[in-house]
Amino acid sequence: MTIFLQNWKGDGHEHPLPRPWQLQVIANSKMSTNYRPEIDGLRAVAVIPVILFHAGVTGFGGGFIGVDVFFVISGYLITSIILADIQSNTFSIARFYERRARRILPALTLVMAACIPFAWVWMTPQELVDFGQSLVATALFGSNILFWRESGYFSAAAELKPLLHTWSLGVEEQFYLLFPILLLLLKPLSRKALAVLLLAVVISSIALAQWASANAVSANFYLLPTRIWELLAGALVAIGNYRRPIANEALSFFGLLLIIVAVVLFNASTPNPSLWTLLPVGGTMLLLGFGSKDTLAGRLLSIKPLVAIGLISYSAYLWHQPLLAFYRIRVLDNPEGPALIAILAATFVLAALTWKLVEQPCRSGWVVMRSKSRVFSASFFSICFGVFSGMVLMQGEGWPNRIAPFGGSFASIDPNGEILAPNYGLAEACDQPWPIDLEECSTSDSERSTIALWGDSYAMHLAPVLSSSETRQEFTQLTLSQCGPLYELAIQGTLRPWQECMDHNRRVTEWIFSNPDIELIIISSPFEHLSRPIFTSDGLLITDPDLKLEAVINSFRGLVDVARAAGKRVVVVSPPPRTGTDLGICVLRSRLMALDEGVCDFQRSIHDAHSASSDELLSAIDEIVPVIRLDDLICNDDQCPATIDGRPLYRDGGHLSIVGGERLGERIDLMGLALSASLGNAVRSPSP
Repeated sequence: MTIFLQNWKGDGHEHPLPRPWQLQVIANSKMSTNYRPEIDGLRAVAVIPVILFHAGVTGFGGGFIGVDVFFVISGYLITSIILADIQSNTFSIARFYERRARRILPALTLVMAACIPFAWVWMTPQELVDFGQSLVATALFGSNILFWRESGYFSAAAELKPLLHTWSLGVEEQFYLLFPILLLLLKPLSRKALAVLLLAVVISSIALAQWASANAVSANFYLLPTRIWELLAGALVAIGNYRRPIANEALSFFGLLLIIVAVVLFNASTPNPSLWTLLPVGGTMLLLGFGSKDTLAGRLLSIKPLVAIGLISYSAYLWHQPLLAFYRIRVLDNPEGPALIAILAATFVLAALTWKLVEQPCRSGWVVMRSKSRVFSASFFSICFGVFSGMVLMQGEGWPNRIAPFGGSFASIDPNGEILAPNYGLAEACDQPWPIDLEECSTSDSERSTIALWGDSYAMHLAPVLSSSETRQEFTQLTLSQCGPLYELAIQGTLRPWQECMDHNRRVTEWIFSNPDIELIIISSPFEHLSRPIFTSDGLLITDPDLKLEAVINSFRGLVDVARAAGKRVVVVSPPPRTGTDLGICVLRSRLMALDEGVCDFQRSIHDAHSASSDELLSAIDEIVPVIRLDDLICNDDQCPATIDGRPLYRDGGHLSIVGGERLGERIDLMGLALSASLGNAVRSPSP
């Protein structure tokens, strides 16, 4: 059986590696001269969009699908190797894992080690603890599980996690822990029977991914059961022989177009993995199955710059996220212009050096990796290094007495933890599905409350604002994170399934409408409904933007009608001005770096651009129910502050801090504004 591989990428074999432009083939484990450079070019097509997506470059909103492309390629190459060895009776489990260790661990260990000093110098204590956890999880190839479990609403911003991208390595290695054994056990099956069996697993996994894309979003993204079909898609290509002289040209080019379309048209709201992911996965299958260096697609992918990037793609993938994350941590902003160019250049320079000085020597039998026993010993050391380093950071609780870059300890920067403390409103118990603890979630006996605060975490953070307002009124907090306050509709978030939100909101509104003491309903949310999947009460998914807008408007109209019939008024409070960056971390780091806290203030035009979608929705709602605009109350005509009276206004990228909410309430009297607006009066208040 002839198996085409490029430069041994993915197999970690100890044979001497060819030079970048040399051609090779493996036929019954013997070297030959048929090399598929287009597969290395395909690796470049996968890694470049991923890097540009994480860098925030416009036009690459679907760049994350590069990881899906990598999964298919990996499944194809590894399956080809295993089947060839099984057929020639030379397959060895130990040999397979030796190859994987040579391939994965050396460069990964280098990158982990390089991250530690920067994390120590620049990360806050809690971030350092989180980073330590990611070191342990990455070393044990379980970072996908860690990041899935960290996906709670109050977790650190993803772009500030240096090892976030290692989740994909976790998925691959978990797959390869069992897949070779499975193929060995299925050796008696014919290729057709094996393909049918794997196809059944693929279909089951796709179905699970499609379901989970609406019901368990975070688990769907990170975990193996909903990703395994992408690796097995590559395996199916390796098992079959798909080339047909007439179809090769058209099908391979069509496959390349599918990948490009996904990169350009997909965005962060595209469910992934899901049926949509069939576009890049199917495109990659077509290129692997029907492409060759003789087709147009193959010739395009075989140009030397793409092949060169493909050869160093693994190292480029490893380096790009730490560089971007630490830049954002240190500079308090996203890289743009010359800074972005410098980071991209550094990514590929470091990747080339790592490929030359680490990847090649370790795969070709460098002295430390010359024998199988040495490979496993070095691998054990590598894993222990990651686990031990991470445990030290965790056991030291982030080492808060470290000296900050420009004087003072980290602990002295925010001694009371007022900046990053989660803002649950009246109590942490107020962030749970109904039934809630009405005693803890009311400013007094709930039977004396005349106001209901209903919404998600953006309603939660208003509780301190209302409590500290000059106008005093008892209220009950009815909130649940990532559960938008919609009547007979539900938004699918990353934290909980839409059915849970539907049930929670239905029971909350039943309580409000049946409670004769409630006179006013204050609603708040980020109002980014139009960018998220919306479900009706009968489970119908609405995806069209115009239909979503119409559905949300009708939802508010129905809510207001029912509320009025029950003798109640409704007021909506907008989210505070935001930029898409973590303003709480910005204020904290401005203190760590001894910078003027004004560095975190931002232009109102930035907020306007970031909040265009929610502003569109609020403008439509304003025709039905009064809307209090916090941006008008917080910002002046040009500038929006990140602090108020020298205290942090935000705890993250959009939620108010507890102390910031209290100061804001004293300044604007939100309770009085809400009562006045509900009676039809115009909202007027001086900007803080």
